[in-house]
Amino acid sequence: MSTSPSNRKKSPNKTTVDTPTRRKRCIELPVSVDVEEKSNEKRTKTSPVSNMNSKDRAEKASTEQYEDDFEEDAGSVEKKNASEEDLSPRLSNYDEDSREGKYYNESKSSQDEPSSQPITDSLDFENVDDEDDGTYQGVPLSEISNICEKPPRLMDMMDVRDPNHTFLIQPFKYDPANEDCEPKSILEDGSYVDEWDQDHVRLPCSPSYVTKNGTQRWSIIQDALRKLQRMAETYMASVEDIKETIEECAGRTYQLNCLERLLNEEYSSDERAHFLSTVLSNICSLAMNVHKICSKPPPLLRIGSNRTVTMSQRQCASLMACAFFCLFPRRFNQKVGSEYENYQNPNFNTLFQGGRTGGPSWKLEKLKCVFNYFRRITDKMPNGVLSFRRYRLPETCLPKWADSKEPLCKLHVTKNKTIEDMDGLLQVDFANKYIGGGVMNEGCVQEEIRFVICPEMLVSLLLCEVIQANECVFLIGCERFSSYRGYSTSFEFKEDYTDKTPKDVWGRKLCHVVAMDAIAFRDRATQYKVPNMRRELIKAYTCFRIPAGVTDEKSGIATGNWGCGAFNGNKQLKAIIQLIASSQAGRPLVYLTFRDQGLVTSFYKVYEHLQKEKATDDTLSMIERWRNRLETKYKLIVHGHGDEEARGVGYAKNRAVQHSSGRFLCFQDADDLMCPNRVQEQYRIAVKQTDDAFLIGSKYERIPEGSTDRYTQWANNLTEEQLYTQIYLAHGPTLIMPTWFCARSWFDRLGGFDEIARGRKFYRSLNDDNKHKVIGFCDMDPKKITKGFYTDELSEGKDKRRIPIIHFSQAIPPIIICVKLGLTNNDFEANLASLNIREGVDYWLFS
Repeated sequence: MSTSPSNRKKSPNKTTVDTPTRRKRCIELPVSVDVEEKSNEKRTKTSPVSNMNSKDRAEKASTEQYEDDFEEDAGSVEKKNASEEDLSPRLSNYDEDSREGKYYNESKSSQDEPSSQPITDSLDFENVDDEDDGTYQGVPLSEISNICEKPPRLMDMMDVRDPNHTFLIQPFKYDPANEDCEPKSILEDGSYVDEWDQDHVRLPCSPSYVTKNGTQRWSIIQDALRKLQRMAETYMASVEDIKETIEECAGRTYQLNCLERLLNEEYSSDERAHFLSTVLSNICSLAMNVHKICSKPPPLLRIGSNRTVTMSQRQCASLMACAFFCLFPRRFNQKVGSEYENYQNPNFNTLFQGGRTGGPSWKLEKLKCVFNYFRRITDKMPNGVLSFRRYRLPETCLPKWADSKEPLCKLHVTKNKTIEDMDGLLQVDFANKYIGGGVMNEGCVQEEIRFVICPEMLVSLLLCEVIQANECVFLIGCERFSSYRGYSTSFEFKEDYTDKTPKDVWGRKLCHVVAMDAIAFRDRATQYKVPNMRRELIKAYTCFRIPAGVTDEKSGIATGNWGCGAFNGNKQLKAIIQLIASSQAGRPLVYLTFRDQGLVTSFYKVYEHLQKEKATDDTLSMIERWRNRLETKYKLIVHGHGDEEARGVGYAKNRAVQHSSGRFLCFQDADDLMCPNRVQEQYRIAVKQTDDAFLIGSKYERIPEGSTDRYTQWANNLTEEQLYTQIYLAHGPTLIMPTWFCARSWFDRLGGFDEIARGRKFYRSLNDDNKHKVIGFCDMDPKKITKGFYTDELSEGKDKRRIPIIHFSQAIPPIIICVKLGLTNNDFEANLASLNIREGVDYWLFS
């Protein structure tokens, strides 16, 4: 980054003392901070919250027949669609930290929704599917129990008497010797029993679904679908015919540019002809016969319910076909105060929309995955079984974390595998609290990708109300139909996928996925507040817990950087939270870091440290046991341990200084070993200083030797000049803090330690005046240089400033370098040396 000149402020004197090295034994863990808490109860809607709760609204509506004018009229929908083109969610709202990150409409402003995190150019999304190099830390995968090798024992369907478990099929038992045997609908004679109330999906075949003049809309829908089916069977159907059918069935108009672009421009003539004839005819048939296939509406999985719905894959396909034609009543209206404000819209209208351009490429690729599903079930309808289960953790089952004696679970950490490839493990969906996230819009990260390669999961959007803090949703038996390459904006449908996962005795694929939603932190610092950490811990435990009555061997959990993308979570903190939760649940943990080798190493070091320390949180009792011994020579103060929220390291050090009285301050971390002459040597230098603006530090050793080697080499080999020029590196202070020795008067004048953790990208952290001093960005990536400019999409105002991107050899000092050293086999350092510029005069390192 090249900037215009500015004045340099005088820094206090710094002295490094080359005394015998101090020995350091240190595991770096996230620290808590004391910041203002924001409410986690804000809604994602932009309208005010209604005073009437959702149950009251639903009960009021359940006695009414549904008429067309209950929802928005077609005109208002057209207006809404037009106005939303400029507000369409952008995939700049994803972070390089993680595969996680959810759909986010930038017009929303809630603590519960993700903050804007642009995709940085440093993240190579195109190499998401790099081959696994086989490296890992911890136990081998062969030691992690999985349900494919040891399937769970299930009672026969006919023996299930749970009133909260609804079966849409007759009792069924899977027979591997008879693969073609298919589950039958609960009402085999083809009859239909309607439920039109707040507890069930309102199906389009309901007699209560009527027009304003009292005509049952189902007859209108069937006529429209029969007409389209005849056109498909005679090879006369077009995209415009699909659009007209959807509009006639829904009684409203749409722009379906993404659908049109896919079929008319992206598909080959053969692909288009096959879809518009054979596949489309089958979709029509599945939708027209939903009343015969499903026999009755499935129940909604509402807030607070421990409820399960089990259905056949054919029944799931019929519901998907209804969503294709946007047939589900009332789901278009999700305004605050409406019946379905706390649900996703399962209808495909938003998936088919694409604005004037037909939508971004990754949305088209998502649609290819979904259409591949429809093609596959047309070629051969799968005959398996699926279950959708909502689970709420009872208050009585909340662990007493401080009293827990559960040992640490087994851990396997690796970087290049994906969660969906972890057969037989509980696979974590990094969910939005509105399940599916942005799958029906432009979202295209972990959850959205999982839902389009396994489209049967989309039925959960139809069933599930917004997920609460002590709840989760299990998706059991969903088949995978597509493989993919890339990620986010580089996502592409790759090819058809044959899912060979074995089945349980109910006929469900032994694929268990749990939707686990995280808090979205607009202010990253708030994640360290105790209530937020406790919420995430309870959420993870809710997802990982196995009921006490289950005696099967506990299978492993496949997870990763949960809540660490657009939701702004800290990867190390989230990893430790999930480790604690899986240990409490007694289940092995497989942690996939998404190509982050640094996290593989650092997380496993933390794990080893916790194993060594037996992972018990008895800090306070340990201190109390030592109080009598320590107070014979020293004053012992225990401060803030009883506070509800952890105060953080800055707070602790400031309190320690307040209770001290000497002329000088010498800092020592509790987990460090100090050479006997350290204080004497630093004091000797301090008393010789002519003023109090000095800071004395020392070199150090790491125990065990070789840990954090790159950082140690950097800190112990700085020149006197580099003590000043490299203070802005991500490493932290050039004199490492635990070695500090300084004058109390200088410390007091500066105001002590900051008690709030901060940290931002360099450019975005600048104020407007300083941003305008940036005249260009330097790089050597041909793609970036060809693009020619950088735009800060987070800046306010319509006119986004375009800052030129030039080759580094054309850079004119002064230059701010925001690249870490030591990561490129010295290539970067060689390029820097070729410019013949001086650190501290022509350039400054800031990483």
